[in-house]
Order: sequence, then C-alpha cells, then structure tokens
Amino acid sequence: MEKSKKLLFIVSSFNTPPKQGVELVNTYYLDYFRKYFDVDLLIMPFGEEFEQQKLEAKKINSDISVFVVPENQISGKKKVWEELTLVAPTFFNRGIDEESLEKIDANNYDWVWCGDERSIGFVQFAKKLGYLNFSKVAVSISEASSVIYGYTFLEVLKGKRKFTKETLSHGIRFPLVRLHEKLFFQDVQFIHVQTELEKKRVENIIGKSTSKKPLIVAAPNGKNTTLQEVDYVGGDGSVLYFAQVTGPRAAESEWFLKKVWPKIFAQHPESKLYIAGTGSTTVSEGIPMDGVVLCGFVENMADLYQRASVAVVPTFRGTGLINRVVDAIAAKCPLVATREVMETVNGLEFGIHALEARTEDEFVSTISTLLSDKEMRMKLSEQASELAAILPTWDESGQCIVDALQLYK
Repeated sequence: MEKSKKLLFIVSSFNTPPKQGVELVNTYYLDYFRKYFDVDLLIMPFGEEFEQQKLEAKKINSDISVFVVPENQISGKKKVWEELTLVAPTFFNRGIDEESLEKIDANNYDWVWCGDERSIGFVQFAKKLGYLNFSKVAVSISEASSVIYGYTFLEVLKGKRKFTKETLSHGIRFPLVRLHEKLFFQDVQFIHVQTELEKKRVENIIGKSTSKKPLIVAAPNGKNTTLQEVDYVGGDGSVLYFAQVTGPRAAESEWFLKKVWPKIFAQHPESKLYIAGTGSTTVSEGIPMDGVVLCGFVENMADLYQRASVAVVPTFRGTGLINRVVDAIAAKCPLVATREVMETVNGLEFGIHALEARTEDEFVSTISTLLSDKEMRMKLSEQASELAAILPTWDESGQCIVDALQLYK
C-alpha cells in the first residue's frame, strides 16, 4: 500500500515490551499506523532515562526513523510560574534543542501524533519557534489531567486517600490545569480518547462557546487476544491483582492489602494473593504479607490468569479504559471490581460478566464466596467469554482512528 502522508509519533518513553498503560497503547498504534503512514518516532525521555531509551530505540523496527532527544530542562520554580501565568502546565514537555528540531521539521509531516498530553508541550514549543507550522496535531489521552486531579482530591474528601502535600496540590491546581487544557485542546485538530465517557469529559473541558473544536474520536483499547487462549478451569484458589504498590495508585493497593486481604486470608489460609505489575516488588512497611506473593513486572500474563481463581480491580477511579478489566474478561477469569472501572468497558453487565464490590466488607464477602464456589466461578467465566468475543481488537481500534485521520479535512 502506498503511503502518501507522513506522521511524526511522539512519546516520552518507549519500552519493548511496554511496561505502562500509555506505553501499551502507543506500541500498538505505532505499529498499526505504519500500515497507512510513513511514520517516524520521536522519543523525548526525562533526564536520566535518556541512555536507557537509546538502548530501547535499537529494538524498534528498522524501517522506522527514530529520534531520541532529551527534553529541555528548566527549574521547578519556573515551571510553577509558567503554570500560574498560563504559559504551560508543569507537566508539559519543554521542547528540545533547536538543531534536532530543524532536522525533524525538514521531514514536512502531515500529522504530529502526541502519545500523551505532555507531548503537546513539544508541539507548542516548536510552533513558537516557527517549526511544524503546516502539520496537523493529534493527541491520544486515556484521561484528561484535570480529571485525574479532580478525582484525587475527591477521593481525599471521601476518606479513600490520605491528605498529603500531593493531594492538596491536586485540589488547588485542578481549576488551573482545567483552564490550561481548555486552551491547548483548542489548538489541536484531533483528540483520541478511549471511552465515550472520556469524550464527554473532554467536550465539557473545551466548552460550547469556542469556535475552535477538534474532532474527538472514542476508540477503546484492544483486547489481548493471547489471553483469550487461557483455558480457565477454576484456578488453584489464588487471587490475582495487577497493582501499583508505589506511585499514584499506591493508596488503593495499600487499602486492599491492609483492610481486605487479611480478612480473606483468615477465611482461606490456603489461598495466595499474587500481585503483579511494574513496581510491584516491594511494599511499604507495616503492610501484612501473609499469603502475598510479589511478582513484579510479568511479560506473560497468561500464566498468572491460568493459575488464578479470581481477579480483582479495587480501583475507585473510573477514568480512561481500565486495561486490567479487559484483560480479566479476555482471560475468562472471574472478576471482582468497582462499578467505576467496570463502566469503562462497553457491554459489561454487573453480575453477569463480573461482580461488583464497593466497600471493604463487599470485597471480602464477594471474593470469599467465589473462592468457595467453583460452580459460580465457572458460570462467570463462561459469561465473560461471551463478552470477550465481541470486545474490539487493537486492529479494529486502530482502523477507527486511521479512518478518521485520513478523512479529516
């Protein structure tokens, strides 16, 4: 197929295999876009990650031109000042050296694809210096940053997260970050989100009064077809939890490990809780570890799902599309999760494809009941399989985006 248009794909990091949700999305779309566009990849790592990203770049398909250029560094105080004066939010990329920028601009890209909100900062930096002026700009986001800030502070008010300097900062900065997003969303031509709910949230941020409205396309993350090959037979009595025990979602892991798991283990002392995911190799002091197995990053998730009797997603933030829900459904593993995360998956019915829990006691009773009732687990697994069959693949999601980009005028 002749590729008549050029696309610059921008990311902050790129690992093979992907280690974060945003890397997973970017990996699949980069590969799919290559079928229709002449694609180059720009990786702009943070500080110390530069050398590691140069090594990762060598693993990428040889028919892609890859630029690995460190991001410009400015002081934290200057970032705060620029956020307050509506120049750029603190999390924005601050651009790269102008010599590298000239080389990139010489390729005359039709589209610049930003793999996250952060990368929009690079585009704004380039355009201020007179580069990329003829390129249309697209951005892919799992959720708007202001939505995350708002949810974080709301969780504090509801007592689900601790009051810290970080959570206070999120509450104070929420309206300011939302205003930044309103401004820079108007400067892009195309926004990809993962769910219809996120599309509505972005539309609300942009508002109805502005005349500059980007095309917003909702295309969900594709299912992991490898996990569909898992032959669920009831599991070995273990519980599987893909978690962040450090970082922005560590609070939910700590809550589950301190409040929920000990009660389950007391009722099922033969059971194991397998915690997997990037960073899940250590936990904070004071967390009970009876029956807990820390797996760290796991490349072959199918092995864990084959073993598990139940999967859990105790997340109270329903933003973006929660890959862990889709993965459990694809693997036909009985799932216990909150309503918020299950609502991010189209077609998922509570009590049919997965079981809902909201409180400490509900998680304990629902998981314990499933561990004791194999017949119930097998029925849930069969019903999850029916949903998994109709969930979109990555190719279907990618084609939805490509069609919209090619038709954009």
